[in-house]
Amino acid sequence: MIRFAHLSDIHFGGENTHAVAAAADYVNAGGFDLTIVSGDLTRYGEKVEFAAAAEWLAGLKGAQLVTPGNHDAPYIAVAERIFAPFRRFEKAIGPARAQSHLGGGFAVRGVNTARGPQPRLNWSKGQIAAGQVREAVTFFEQSPLECFRILVCHHPLMEMIGGPMTAKVWGGTAAARAFAEARVDLVLSGHIHAPFAWPYPFGDGKTYAVGAGTLSVRERGVPPGFNVVEIEGAAIRIAALCWGARSTSPTGRGRSTDGPSKRGSGYPSSSYEVHDDRDQEQNQEDVEQDLGDTHRRAGDRSETKKRGDQCDHQEGQRPAQHWRSPLPPEGEPIES
Repeated sequence: MIRFAHLSDIHFGGENTHAVAAAADYVNAGGFDLTIVSGDLTRYGEKVEFAAAAEWLAGLKGAQLVTPGNHDAPYIAVAERIFAPFRRFEKAIGPARAQSHLGGGFAVRGVNTARGPQPRLNWSKGQIAAGQVREAVTFFEQSPLECFRILVCHHPLMEMIGGPMTAKVWGGTAAARAFAEARVDLVLSGHIHAPFAWPYPFGDGKTYAVGAGTLSVRERGVPPGFNVVEIEGAAIRIAALCWGARSTSPTGRGRSTDGPSKRGSGYPSSSYEVHDDRDQEQNQEDVEQDLGDTHRRAGDRSETKKRGDQCDHQEGQRPAQHWRSPLPPEGEPIES
């Protein structure tokens, strides 16, 4: 089994300190193959915030891939935001323009969709250039065929249906189409502070956009949280976990998505399951909901896509408590 921790929008300087500490404990106890952070490590791109982010990342076990977000360009130092927007990120964290990890049966490419200045009033929105898309597609094409393909960026390339905010990524729809046609399996993002998973309407329809929540106090209708991604055999499973101050131990973890949750055994995880079996066409239409448990099934795009020893090169940056579902018990509202 391949396992990732996908975190985003931690916003040091405005982080939920308890949730951030609990997330570190969960990640360090989880034995993950890779920890992915899809941007917005800081609140205002201040040096002290980057120092806190770097210290927190240094305390996480295992390999990491970290891409910047729009809050990682200085908000107060305007001149630096215009002329060197990601200098602080690169000094404290690592490469800003692109990141990559190849090994262990998966190929991951990070792409920076954040910008410093933009020719529009709202500089928080995203952009992705055609050159960035070509470089990412080339990276995947040069990776062994059996590797799972994962693209990481801060902004959702296409808008989340019913999301709490927009990303308005210039070039985003064209990029989503290109990644779907390149048979990328997952496109992981953040920015909107709410978890989601849905397939792009391009290619074979089996490229999934997946968003993680936030670990900051800037909640948008969902408690602080992050995602766990598991790839096993013919299935890709994504579970959205979030922090609950009323619990003293992880809940909603390790539970099978094949049956209903049991009251009294902890909150159910909000989860999405993608099955890789092209012979089972009915799986594309099989969407079940049971107490916050969602299964999304799609077809396999390659019989050769298995965890292989040929994915053995790695390049990039660095060679549990209180967790429950974002959905409350029956009859109890979410407090944001």
